[in-house]
Amino acid sequence: MLRLKFIVGRFLSVAFILSLQVSCATTARTDAPRPDSGPTQLAELSEVPFFPDNTTLCGPASLAAVLSFSGVSTNPAALSPTVYLPGRQGALQIEMLSAARRAGAVPYLLPPTQDALAASLKAGYPVVVLLNLGLSFAPSWHYAVLVGMEPAKGDELFILRSGEQRRQLMPAYTFKKTWERSGRWAMIVSSPEKIPAFLPQAALIDALVKFERSAPGDLAVTAYSSAIAAGVKDPVLQMGLANAQEKQGRLEEAMDIWRGLMEQQKDLAAGVNFVSALEKQGRSVEAVAAACDLLKSVDQAQAPVAMKILATEKLRNLLARNGGHCTR
Repeated sequence: MLRLKFIVGRFLSVAFILSLQVSCATTARTDAPRPDSGPTQLAELSEVPFFPDNTTLCGPASLAAVLSFSGVSTNPAALSPTVYLPGRQGALQIEMLSAARRAGAVPYLLPPTQDALAASLKAGYPVVVLLNLGLSFAPSWHYAVLVGMEPAKGDELFILRSGEQRRQLMPAYTFKKTWERSGRWAMIVSSPEKIPAFLPQAALIDALVKFERSAPGDLAVTAYSSAIAAGVKDPVLQMGLANAQEKQGRLEEAMDIWRGLMEQQKDLAAGVNFVSALEKQGRSVEAVAAACDLLKSVDQAQAPVAMKILATEKLRNLLARNGGHCTR
């Protein structure tokens, strides 16, 4: 089945993501009463669960907190086997993302800005952040969950679920420095029914496509449908929805989408998928006719050369299997 491929900017290099191991550091205790900061405080997500940890399981503990808040029933012990690497005494970011998908939630990487953190909190999403509490040449990695920000005399305070502290108040200067040393990595998770519309469209699409590859059951269909209903317009989402529907045996629904993309946007990948679906249904005459029509339009299609070559090969193979011939 052909898929529409696209490139989305990445905030961290793949090499960095794969090589960085996190062995949780102990954070200095900075619990304190809430300062009398007035009405300008950014709403704190006080209902975010807290899983205290004084070991090297800050990754599973942080992920369990945001997953539980999103509606997934889980805990650090349930997540540790797929997130925590005993040999490295830590967790990789890529495993944090994968574990969220396996749990049925959609993980989204945030733009590496404080504005993105604030927007997430304002929209009701706690944020898993990676901090380097050591130095650039002697790192001490630590995952925590950002649940709020509030002003204080002389500095802003970042409110974290961190280690053994349910409500650690970290001065903005300290937070920014330790977050900067980690590459400003941050993620949120959401149920498939809920779309964080404040994120850039490219980030939404990237997250949903990756979710489809490992999402259990019908959740990918739900996630794509939710994004489209929320007004996120892009052929990639429609292709993704059709692919997910096909996986669930909902071929007629998928075909409706492919037909629409083929007719309205001259989408080559959608056209090949539609023709292949006709063949699967045993509608050989229709499949041959549609394949011939599509072959005539390949040269004019707005698609990469490699896709044109692959589409042509698939269509010709279909014709050969069905004894079809195209008239000029």
